[in-house]
Amino acid sequence: MFKELADVLVLSRQIEYFMDAHQPFKTRIEELMDAKCNRQLRRIEEELAEGETK
Repeated sequence: MFKELADVLVLSRQIEYFMDAHQPFKTRIEELMDAKCNRQLRRIEEELAEGETK
């Protein structure tokens, strides 16, 4: 498990280096990440609201 996690973190770091070198790519990825986080937060809020009504 730790080896696989290390592999993921190495890949993540490589992508961060690439993003730093290519600003348009970095900007687009950050926009997509923000949108994804906002969707997940809305889902959590909806689940919490549903839990309050039960």
